[in-house]
Amino acid sequence: MSAYNYQLLIKQLLHTPLANAPDQEIVYRDLVRYDYRTLVSRIARLGSALSLLPGQTVAVMDWDSHRYLECFFAIPMLGGVLQTVNVRLPADQIVYTLNHARADVLLVHEDFLPLLASIKDRLETVSRFVLLSDSAKPDCPPPFSVDYETLLSGGNASLGHTLCGHDAGCKTSVTGALSAGCAARADQARRRDLFALRADDTAFAAGKPDDRRG
Repeated sequence: MSAYNYQLLIKQLLHTPLANAPDQEIVYRDLVRYDYRTLVSRIARLGSALSLLPGQTVAVMDWDSHRYLECFFAIPMLGGVLQTVNVRLPADQIVYTLNHARADVLLVHEDFLPLLASIKDRLETVSRFVLLSDSAKPDCPPPFSVDYETLLSGGNASLGHTLCGHDAGCKTSVTGALSAGCAARADQARRRDLFALRADDTAFAAGKPDDRRG
């Protein structure tokens, strides 16, 4: 007999903050502040705009940001695979993990554009590139077709109820080994109280390694 009245899918982690602390802030550095209602809306719009097929892999090269948080929900909720690219690996190992994971979409922060330029021609499966930036209106050089915020603006927040079919998982590269990483089903790592916020709690996205203000 289960203690839960619903399947333990990743979308269920959003129920507690929405019910108990919907106005609490998520803070990324000194650049972004929004509440959990906005988070859920952005997750829905991201999922709608990505238009993934089940099993497709989206790789992300970003700092610990609000964008990463949104990807951690939206991509598995679509039945896709989130690949968290370890940007501290040597370039050859980053290429190996991206090709082994058969990444279809690559989200890249503008800080890593020199790294992308050095490996782009060796990526075998990536067909879409999305630029991540902390700037309001970034330029999108080739091979990028769109920046992240523009992508979200084309999504539909009302389609959030469709992002619930099944969770896929995540793939993460392992430092020091030529490994594709470990694929893990999201339900193996979930805890009911992960987002059991108190009324005075604030969630933070850490930002860059040299900037831990929020």
